Amino acid sequence: MKILLGEFFDKAKRSITIKSGLWYLMTNFILRGISFITIPIFTRLLDPRDYGMVSVYNALVNIFSITTGLGLLASIGVGIRDFSHKKQEFLSSVLFLSVFSFLFHGILITLFGNAMAASLGIYKSLVLLSVLAGYSNFVFNYYTTINVFERKYKVRFF
Repeated sequence: MKILLGEFFDKAKRSITIKSGLWYLMTNFILRGISFITIPIFTRLLDPRDYGMVSVYNALVNIFSITTGLGLLASIGVGIRDFSHKKQEFLSSVLFLSVFSFLFHGILITLFGNAMAASLGIYKSLVLLSVLAGYSNFVFNYYTTINVFERKYKVRFF
């Protein structure tokens, strides 16, 4: 039994999958821990109306992160595997397509932002900022997803 456990731990020490999994687990714990600690501070600093506005803004950022990115993050792993000989071309085309989507969303919000802001009860500038923040969130997730599939777990951590 001791020999089997020893062999298991030796293989685990050499396995890049286990190492990267532990780094990803640690990264997620740290990120979730920071938000868990800051929420009580944040709610005490804001009154309910302002906190509601921040919640609506965060929801818009999350929606625009998905829609400006066209859900292309899901294709990165398959694309890196299937187009390994043209990986950089594939990744740049994903980012280029998302830029068009971002510009399209920017034009729509510029045209219809007042109506959207009025229906949500927030300022138009916050709607515009949410599109920009959503796209920035997509770009950040794009970079971290590439790091995951290239097994650059330490880069993703920092």
